[in-house]
Amino acid sequence: MLNGFINIDKPAGVSSFDATRIAARALGVKTAGHAGTLDRFATGVLPIAVGEATKAIRYLHFADKTYMATALVGVVTDTLDMTGKVNSRMDVDRPADEVLREALASFVGVYDQIPPVYSALKCGGMRLSDLARAGEAVEPKARPVKIFALSLVECRWPQIVFEVRCGAGTYIRALARDIGVRLGAFGASLSELRRTQYGPFKADRSVSPDAAQPGMLLPVVNALGGIQTAGVSAAGELYIRQGRTLSEAFFSSEQITASGGRIALLDQAGRLVAVAAQTPDGWEYERVFDENR
Repeated sequence: MLNGFINIDKPAGVSSFDATRIAARALGVKTAGHAGTLDRFATGVLPIAVGEATKAIRYLHFADKTYMATALVGVVTDTLDMTGKVNSRMDVDRPADEVLREALASFVGVYDQIPPVYSALKCGGMRLSDLARAGEAVEPKARPVKIFALSLVECRWPQIVFEVRCGAGTYIRALARDIGVRLGAFGASLSELRRTQYGPFKADRSVSPDAAQPGMLLPVVNALGGIQTAGVSAAGELYIRQGRTLSEAFFSSEQITASGGRIALLDQAGRLVAVAAQTPDGWEYERVFDENR
């Protein structure tokens, strides 16, 4: 059985689901899963998991992401990208580059973002996008998102190209809208979006879905870049397989600094055995992996 992640470069016009299906067929596996859905019009890094790696997708959710985006200032569509219906247009004078840079810099840090109406977020058990398409009034609530870096790459007014590194839950379409408002327009909509990095996965090391090969699979542990690792003894691995209480006596690491957090336990060959969380009562397993399957 194949286990691991493959770093896919999703092309434009293909859904994340279809890109995953194409990669799975190329790899010769029946099932696979992806992390971090990309809009159909967007391109770039889409980590795809097969086998035991599907259990680790949840940990990638917390990884930082980097995007290159092109926004059309003054044009607002219902989807906040150029695949949608134009709701309003507004001409805005071109600001000086310094003003543009200051506007972008003002978003760095934590800010309250209202998600797009057309999104996969759920309200009452239904996706907001499904409610919107059904003609129901949708008013998403603002929620805090984190922007680590945001810089101007190029200005082709009224289009601006910017690069952003952000935390989980950030919608770049909503960020573009808010940038447009900050620049004095009703908003802005994306004309291009490319994800260049997702945690440890980078675009310059990605392959097209139909070019995926088993030899390209990356170890499951690659998805856990933000989690401390420690080796576990053979006896400790046996305890894990038996579902017994885990003791730090089985860790080969001399120092455990994941207080209140998580630790990834690796066998003597460097394969992921389990992810454990520290609790007041000791360590408890969150996920157990068997890459020998």
